[in-house]
Amino acid sequence: MSDALPPADTSRSPAERLLNLTGDEPARLTRLITRALMVPMAGLLALAALVVAPRGALRMISLPLAALLMLCVDVASRAAITPLSASLSAPLLIALASVLYLGPPLLVLGLRGEALMTPDRSRT
Repeated sequence: MSDALPPADTSRSPAERLLNLTGDEPARLTRLITRALMVPMAGLLALAALVVAPRGALRMISLPLAALLMLCVDVASRAAITPLSASLSAPLLIALASVLYLGPPLLVLGLRGEALMTPDRSRT
């Protein structure tokens, strides 16, 4: 087989290199972490929007408002967390981003989460 085919290139491409925390890598790592935290945040914000919104027209627009809030948090966190990425260690940065992203929706669900389980009495 080695006579018919050239040897395989086993060198790493730039996309395959290990994460090296030098230069602009802390900012890249921060963007990666915050975008990954937006996935559970989207679900938590959707649940919180349903719990907080009363019946009627506001309930219909609660999910689009939650999506708008998530986009605003994304922009604001870039302004707040990215400058800190150069001075904080990666584990501390992950903990800070987790608290900032997941803390508020978890707090709302912790305070009003029972409303998710309680059936609507007005329809019975």
